[in-house]
Amino acid sequence: MQQVETIVLEERKAEEAALKAEEERAAEARRLEEARIAREEAARKAEEERAAKARRLEEERIAKEREAAAAEARRLQEEADKKAKEAEDCAKHHNQSIRFDGKSSYIDIDPRPVQDDFTISFWFRPEDTGISR
Repeated sequence: MQQVETIVLEERKAEEAALKAEEERAAEARRLEEARIAREEAARKAEEERAAKARRLEEERIAKEREAAAAEARRLQEEADKKAKEAEDCAKHHNQSIRFDGKSSYIDIDPRPVQDDFTISFWFRPEDTGISR
């Protein structure tokens, strides 16, 4: 009888050991699963940060392009305004005469960069040549 009790006791110990081993394997599996989830979460977060950085860089690039385009548009508008003013100034004196007092009258012409050949011409009519007829 004692032999039977010993066998039963040994079987219980074996079952308890097997149960404990199973619990340890389950705990290890849970730790491994948690580590896998943590790695996936870290990878997802890193990808989100990379995508956010890429979006910021793209937005900065677009903003710089817009600034450059706006600056070019302003430059072109200023150039068009200048040409319009030049045309307006020219039109003011087209088919008109200008009278000089012979002492201090003059025409002030805005500086013009010489980029190609050009000619300046004018007609004049002296009112008094100092020569009697």
